[in-house]
Amino acid sequence: MDTPASARYRLLARRVAGRPHTIRVVSKRSIKRKLAKMSSRLTTLRAECIALEEQMRFLADDADDSAVRAMVADNTAVTREAREAREHAEAYRRQHERVVAEIDELARRQDELLDELVATD
Repeated sequence: MDTPASARYRLLARRVAGRPHTIRVVSKRSIKRKLAKMSSRLTTLRAECIALEEQMRFLADDADDSAVRAMVADNTAVTREAREAREHAEAYRRQHERVVAEIDELARRQDELLDELVATD
């Protein structure tokens, strides 16, 4: 039995069979679109990474200062404040690691897409 999906597939196969270059053009267009989106995302992530690095430096200094105050004060409130500052700095460090990992993955994928684009020429 002939389903509408299989009929569409056969029609598409006949259209494409006579023009193999059409697939290549669509593929190139698709790759270029993906590369543009990826480039935009990489730019955003790199800016975020720079901001996170600045915030991490500040938070690390703040956590160190809080730790020193906690040792000198020997007070539970100051100790709690030092712990919270350290946890906050650690959360930013983890976020920075996630952003760096995503940048690395996107750069790897971008290289693959560029290889595909060169291969279609």
